[in-house]
Amino acid sequence: MDFWESIKTSWRGVAPNFWSYLALLLLLGVLNLVGVLCLIIGLFVTIPLTLLATMVAYEQIFFSGTSHPR
Repeated sequence: MDFWESIKTSWRGVAPNFWSYLALLLLLGVLNLVGVLCLIIGLFVTIPLTLLATMVAYEQIFFSGTSHPR
């Protein structure tokens, strides 16, 4: 899959839930900021949580059967 095809596929997957996905990303950004404010040690907790939340969102977008990216 080339660059533009992958961008289009990603957009078709995210577009139906764009605002929810944007809210999730902003919330995860704030969570990581709190991790930074906790003397960087908090990032050992917040980064894995961010990765897991992003993974779950990806699976729900592309493998749930509710959206059709292709």
